[in-house]
Amino acid sequence: MPPAERAVARGPRVTLTQQIIIGLIVGIAAGWLVSRTHPGWAQYFNPFSQLFLRLIKMIIAPLIFGTLVAGIAGAGHVKAVGRMGLRAIVYFEVVTTIALIIGLAAVNIFRPGVGLVLPPNTGVPDIAAKAATWDQILLHTVPTSVIQAMAEGDVLQIVVFSVLFALAVTSIGERARPIITWCESLADIMFRFTEFVMKFAPVGVGAAMAYTVGHSGLGVLKNLGMLVGPRQHDRHLVTQAADHQQRRHDGAEDRGHPKVAGLVKPGRDRHCG
Repeated sequence: MPPAERAVARGPRVTLTQQIIIGLIVGIAAGWLVSRTHPGWAQYFNPFSQLFLRLIKMIIAPLIFGTLVAGIAGAGHVKAVGRMGLRAIVYFEVVTTIALIIGLAAVNIFRPGVGLVLPPNTGVPDIAAKAATWDQILLHTVPTSVIQAMAEGDVLQIVVFSVLFALAVTSIGERARPIITWCESLADIMFRFTEFVMKFAPVGVGAAMAYTVGHSGLGVLKNLGMLVGPRQHDRHLVTQAADHQQRRHDGAEDRGHPKVAGLVKPGRDRHCG
């Protein structure tokens, strides 16, 4: 059978995005069922969501190292690397500026979180973080050990080491060709590794939603919707908060004058007598 006929015979293929959406819906349904029957079972979904997050973190360090070294050292000349780096910086600045503009416009138009009342923190108060000085920031960019940086997932230190390593590889010429070939193979392997990890994404997303809904109920989805909801819900939320505050105020006034009604009626009885 020709390949085209085999493709038609197999039918439409479910894409990864569709699989993630299906996993999301199944996770919400499973979490709702667990919350209504056995809420304690929600904890069994958590390991699968944490496993997906660990898989994502696991591929970051070798992927960054392999792609940076292969890209910089593969250029073959420091001037070419400089031009490529300048273009990358300009591209990064432009895209970052566009992202900031979109974020500021979205937060001022939709006003997410307006009317959402978070529960008070009853645990240990958070320790106020101190702002890092310029020398601490500068020293933090250079790792004392690249193995430690990769183990801790410090992306900035991994990038700095990879760039310096790639420049050193470029400076020794053809003797570094095996290293460049190895890093190119490493990058290809990590891209394929990433595809394997993303195949687990529907399970990880579904397990995360099942744990969240099973642990907190469907109401947590309403809270998330209020957090990112559009402005037309803000007036309703503010009105509800104002009505609640007015009821509390009226109740406090009634408790402050409990005998007003009783004083008027006996006075009228004595006058009539």
